[in-house]
Amino acid sequence: AYTKDQYNKDYKGEVLPTFESLDKTVALVDRTTGKITPAKEGKFLVKVTFGKITKTVELAIVADAKLDKIEAKKSEVTLSNKVAAGEVISVQGFDQYGNKLNTTSIAVKKLTNGEVFDVSVSSPTSVKVTPVAGKSGTGSFEISQGDVKTVVTVVVTEAGAVNGYTVKGFEA
Repeated sequence: AYTKDQYNKDYKGEVLPTFESLDKTVALVDRTTGKITPAKEGKFLVKVTFGKITKTVELAIVADAKLDKIEAKKSEVTLSNKVAAGEVISVQGFDQYGNKLNTTSIAVKKLTNGEVFDVSVSSPTSVKVTPVAGKSGTGSFEISQGDVKTVVTVVVTEAGAVNGYTVKGFEA
């Protein structure tokens, strides 16, 4: 713990703060250093005494962040079967608290109508979807990391033929 005086300078006096956990079933607090030793998840109060001043603060012991949800930037992608470049889709993970958490080892698996598209992992946070030339239809694939999964729909359309065109506003 750090203490400041009334001028916001580091306090270097002889009186030091003391700490006390008010719920030792959740966490223990070292009386002189304030170091917290968790016992279980939950909220608890810590009483900090500094000379004649006492302050009580609420703290929480929470589980380590773990991947809870994967979201693809697009849940559906439409591609033309005449454009071989395809599309890269960003992937974002979230922990059990809703905070962003990078995916590290995603995998992909075709689910339905996989003959109309190819899909591959292009980085730990993105996948690339490309159409198969001459094929069209709707399919889907799964992005996963461990047991956490999301599904993306792929629509591959047949490129249409252009019968003609005119340019207006120009004189020959």
